[in-house]
Amino acid sequence: MALRTGLDGTLRGGKAILNALTKAGLEPFIKDDYYRSTTVLSFKYPPSVNPDEFRRTVYRLGVSISDGMDEVKGKAFRIGNMGYLTRRDVLTLISSIVAVSLINGEKSNGNSIGDVFKEVLSYWEPEQLLVGEG
Repeated sequence: MALRTGLDGTLRGGKAILNALTKAGLEPFIKDDYYRSTTVLSFKYPPSVNPDEFRRTVYRLGVSISDGMDEVKGKAFRIGNMGYLTRRDVLTLISSIVAVSLINGEKSNGNSIGDVFKEVLSYWEPEQLLVGEG
């Protein structure tokens, strides 16, 4: 169930996270692919949330995200996307962020929550899934 490691895995995992969270209604902080990092993704906080409480609640669900730095602090959160990512890692990340957004009354851009998770699963071909891996 692991994405291929290395640059290909990082790029594919990042794309899965970016597309799923965008489908869930979160706005990428950096919209242009040319300027967006492939190893650290950033999203604007949903408008109805307290940034500190948002990160704290996501952390309670088992996922660590970071606040923006300097003038971006409190406006965007960051997701580290380097190294070995399993399908479970990405699904846990997406589930936690979407759950906290929904708890705070956010909408998912008219997409169903099922569509959000189908987006993540579309990055794993059945032959890439290995029994016993996350």
